Amino acid sequence: MARVPLLCQWLLNAASLLVPRELRVDWRREWYGELWHFIGARLESGDRQAYRVALTHCVGAWSDAWHLRREDEASAGALSRILRHPAFCVAALALLAAIVGAASGGFANTRRMIASLPYRDPSQIMVIRQTGYFMGARLGLPKGKVSGWRKAESLEGIAGYVGYHALVETNGWTEVEAAAVDADFFGVLGVKAQLGSLFHEPGARNCGDCVVISDQLWRSEFHGDASIVGGVRQIAGERRRIVGVLPRDFWFFAGAPGVWTLSDHCGFLASDRSLVYAIGRLRRGYTVDRALTELRKIYRTQPPVIKARQVELRSIEELTQDRMYRNLPLALMGLLVLSGGLVLVAPARKAGLRGAAFYTTKLSLTFLAAALAAIEFAYAPGLGMTGVRGFAPEAISLWVLIFGLVTSVWFAGYDQRRRCRICLARLSMPVQMGARGHVLMDRMSTELACPNGHGLLWAPEDPLESHPKDRWLRLDESWQDLFELSGKR
Repeated sequence: MARVPLLCQWLLNAASLLVPRELRVDWRREWYGELWHFIGARLESGDRQAYRVALTHCVGAWSDAWHLRREDEASAGALSRILRHPAFCVAALALLAAIVGAASGGFANTRRMIASLPYRDPSQIMVIRQTGYFMGARLGLPKGKVSGWRKAESLEGIAGYVGYHALVETNGWTEVEAAAVDADFFGVLGVKAQLGSLFHEPGARNCGDCVVISDQLWRSEFHGDASIVGGVRQIAGERRRIVGVLPRDFWFFAGAPGVWTLSDHCGFLASDRSLVYAIGRLRRGYTVDRALTELRKIYRTQPPVIKARQVELRSIEELTQDRMYRNLPLALMGLLVLSGGLVLVAPARKAGLRGAAFYTTKLSLTFLAAALAAIEFAYAPGLGMTGVRGFAPEAISLWVLIFGLVTSVWFAGYDQRRRCRICLARLSMPVQMGARGHVLMDRMSTELACPNGHGLLWAPEDPLESHPKDRWLRLDESWQDLFELSGKR
């Protein structure tokens, strides 16, 4: 044994766990002996690489161990019972939903849709835009119009914003989503800084070169260093001072800007005719219609004069939290809990009830995974707050939902048809019956037996309507001994 390296011994001991228990001792002794002679022969021939070659050679023990385990009838039977068990089907579907969550960063979009908006009294926050003729496109507003609306009595405050891309000096250079906003932007939303100050607060007021960064950028690029507040970085082509970090749960755009700068100090927004979007906080006592009438009146008289445009006022809750996408995951999770609980508590004699509950469990869990995928990878909450209508994401996500629903119904029915009505185990031991040439007396069909002896399913191979449908046949008591013996193996 002294010639067998310690690492080889570890590999063999680990691989031996795959070997069936009754063969494990002999298997390990055989592999140790083979390696001992293999290394000895190499050393006697002057091979200095004997131990390294032996290490490579003993990796083959894993494939040998796996082959023995795969050929072991008891292991194969145990694996077959696991795969046929109804819990395995549910676990596989739950794993699918978990994969969606892992790939989407922990269901980020779904959490945004379900959670309350991270603003003060969001029901009073309105998004103000223009609408065009082509497909109802949402357009920006001239910056001068936003300034004119500050005298509107129906609004407590108003601020313009626009998105762009910027390069940020970190350890190297990082391209991030960015936004240029008016100084009152975060004040209108009712947001406070996690660190430092925001543009409307005393620490950053009238600061042309100030910039606010997101929590995600602060943690990923600046490693959560609190001393970054007050530091100067090259951002969007200029030296800017970081004055604050936004709260961790804050979001506004679908793209989640990493840096926020002041629009009055952005070169591409120098003119009052530059297009921006706007948010306003509705004053208490004013309705949306009344505020919209006032804003339209000011819009028509405030320069620059633009014809054939219509002002639109929409609640930020309406644009960010679509009712269908918000309620669908909650409804499916509630249905899943209800049907799953019914499967567990329904008595065995209520086979029809347990079967319907298990069908609903599979359907709701499969569709839940599809719905979460549609929200996470196709839908974009917050996209409506920009000029993009969001038609493509909405259409794609809707088709994903339709495809997911059809697939869920088909899979749940296909899987249910091949399960025992009593124990819900997957049927096994298919037996071909009859021949295709005997279309009158001996029809071509398949019989599938329940592994627990509850009966068998007769399924015709020929889909002609004149043939009988699938039917269950009860097994008599003469089969009971066979299933008892197979269960003891």
